[in-house]
Amino acid sequence: MRKGNRILSGLLALVMAAVMLLCPAAAISYEPDFTPTSKAVYLENLDTGLILYEKNADEKMYPASLTKIMTAIVVLENVKDLDGETAEYPMWIQNMLYGTNASLGGLIVGEELTIRQLLTSALVQSGNESAMILAGYVGSGGMADFMPRDITTFVEMMNDKAKALGCTGTHFANTHGLHDDDHYTTAYDICLFTREALKHDLIREVVGTSVYTVPATNLSKARSLLNTNGLLTS
Repeated sequence: MRKGNRILSGLLALVMAAVMLLCPAAAISYEPDFTPTSKAVYLENLDTGLILYEKNADEKMYPASLTKIMTAIVVLENVKDLDGETAEYPMWIQNMLYGTNASLGGLIVGEELTIRQLLTSALVQSGNESAMILAGYVGSGGMADFMPRDITTFVEMMNDKAKALGCTGTHFANTHGLHDDDHYTTAYDICLFTREALKHDLIREVVGTSVYTVPATNLSKARSLLNTNGLLTS
């Protein structure tokens, strides 16, 4: 899980680099002078559509916190006012995460944050509680007193979006990426939904955010969240 946290923004940054790279046609035959140790790899130039390198691109893999890329997509497609709408952190989400060794965004039960703040917490510091709050809020249609069943509704929305994007090897069982045998994807499918994610300004901004300051809330003074991508924070 924590490895997934470290590479969440790293993967987004890698794809951003691919977007900016203008590769000649000869790149099709390029072979790296190293052996990738990852079990699965899919690297594509998003400007030209050229596949630069692939390895087991359609093999079933567990995405860990890369799951939050799809979580963010669904939230952004269903919330109109990122700064005007707020959601509260309920105790039952804390109880569900207790003992799971989940990565957290440092939120306080009862705290109210805007959707933008929750999204940034989920993507910058890989906050699982933030992802679940967002899921409950969106899954309930924006209700303040959302329930666990609303997170289930949100997960169904994630799976529907994956299918709409052409993902054939993906199934989500949660919004954050804690391991579940029924929660999986492929390197190719990750490329599909990362490509979609980069259409959103907020996600493109988070790619390069090393430290995010959460303004003071009803229960906390302003505090800073450190990006889990070591390439940005070292």
